[in-house]
Amino acid sequence: MKKLIKWLDNYWYHYKWPTVIVAALAVIIIIMTAQFVRRDKFDLSILYAGPLNITANQTRDFETETAKQLEGDLNGDGKKNCQLAAYYMLTEDQITAVQAEYDEREELYVVNRSELAATRQQFTNQISAGDASLMLLDPYWYEMLKKQDLIVPLAEYLEEIPEYAADDCSLRLCDTPFARFFTAAQVFPEDTVICLRRMPVTSAFTGKSAAEKQFEASKELIRSFIGFKVEE
Repeated sequence: MKKLIKWLDNYWYHYKWPTVIVAALAVIIIIMTAQFVRRDKFDLSILYAGPLNITANQTRDFETETAKQLEGDLNGDGKKNCQLAAYYMLTEDQITAVQAEYDEREELYVVNRSELAATRQQFTNQISAGDASLMLLDPYWYEMLKKQDLIVPLAEYLEEIPEYAADDCSLRLCDTPFARFFTAAQVFPEDTVICLRRMPVTSAFTGKSAAEKQFEASKELIRSFIGFKVEE
């Protein structure tokens, strides 16, 4: 065992960065392969990251109502459908708030930080190599991506920016006509913002034309959320 530990220490010392790079490339390849496998099943992918641990029924209802807002069938299967990829992610402040609620009820609450860290890594991988352009984000994660210049300004795809815009790159989801009408969109926290992610560089490898279709469809979906009206 000591020999093995010594060998591993020596290996890590000499080959740490090549190993990290190879592992990162492997993750990207796995994600790209998964995107190829399931891309034909959905017209549009939407990403959510925040403190809502959304249920299967809530996910289904949101996907169903959102799909109805799509302008057309992107994958040619004769129907319109969406996929919501949800990541349950808590900030330190949110963990403290949850802990306080449990303490007030005198109930035990244990934070599974390993699971939260794993979910955050999955989220990071999706941002790097995933195909979802439309994102619903907790303000914390939104600001993190905006600082990395990964969010498209509203002015680049909207002729008129609504007064309920959260800032120059996002809208408050709860204030959109779509969310005000459909209860399926009201399950998200009130401070959830909707925004558009820039196309990832990996789209050149996963299929640029498909990524561009997702990107353009995401723009149209945000416009439909804003312009939604109940037919009389």
